[in-house]
Amino acid sequence: GLAVLPGAALLPVGAMQANKKQREVYVGNLAQGVVTAPVLRDFFTAILSALPGFDPGPGPPIVNVQMSGEGKYAFVEMRDETLAATMIRLDKLELCGRLVNVGRPSGYVETGVVAPLDTSGVKPPPA
Repeated sequence: GLAVLPGAALLPVGAMQANKKQREVYVGNLAQGVVTAPVLRDFFTAILSALPGFDPGPGPPIVNVQMSGEGKYAFVEMRDETLAATMIRLDKLELCGRLVNVGRPSGYVETGVVAPLDTSGVKPPPA
């Protein structure tokens, strides 16, 4: 069977599941009651879409946003591993007055083969 997501390329369900941990990022320190899944999606979609090298062809950069019950953190599933690696570089950006933490979820396996997009225009690299 094929998993059909709006705006996403057709991929076998197994492939989508197999690398989900590689495509997922943890976003924490969210402003409770202010930051919702749509807010998070719009915030990062706007940033990622503006990066040099971003390809809008395969669809939106964010496939899914899963908020925690109390809204303190979320798991954001990216379209591909490149965008997930790029998200890690956006750690400590300000959203609704708080510096959000972006990191890898537990279960992530470092492959070291994915080069993130250039985020220097959004957030200077650490000195």
